[in-house]
Amino acid sequence: MCERGGRGIGAGALLLLPASSFEAAVPWLLAFATVLLAFGRHVSRALSDALGQPLGMSSTAVLIGQLVLAMYGGYFGGAVGIMMMALWSIGLGLDTAAANPMRITQLAAVYLSATALFVVASDALSSAHFLAALLIGAVAGGAGGAHLARRLPPWLLRSVILTSAVTMTVLYFVRG
Repeated sequence: MCERGGRGIGAGALLLLPASSFEAAVPWLLAFATVLLAFGRHVSRALSDALGQPLGMSSTAVLIGQLVLAMYGGYFGGAVGIMMMALWSIGLGLDTAAANPMRITQLAAVYLSATALFVVASDALSSAHFLAALLIGAVAGGAGGAHLARRLPPWLLRSVILTSAVTMTVLYFVRG
């Protein structure tokens, strides 16, 4: 319930705010997510050592985190998966391979909700063939990516995700 509202808020913000605010925010959102992903386990370990106990998130913190991520995903879906991995790495101590099925499920929920709002609020239905082609490509790519991710060793999966995140971040800053 909480996450569903977050998706709608993020998607609504994208529809209401000027395109220039989105373009200015994207590189910084990516950079933040990438840094968290890259150093999340180190931060988690350091905090656990400092506290003298394993770091964990309460159920309330998880709900709040997921609400924020859903808003973020509704606004800018391109890095929400990286943000989820970073949050879960820091707060739950999950490794990339273990968290990936949950991440995919969460991403599907965020993207489906935001997409439904965008389709209703736009003229996308007037290009039904194009929309169908995009949907088929997204489903095929998502299924293929999930299939591949399950077979990769955890260290390689993390490396691929982190390399992709760094590359996207750099390209968005260079594109300016």
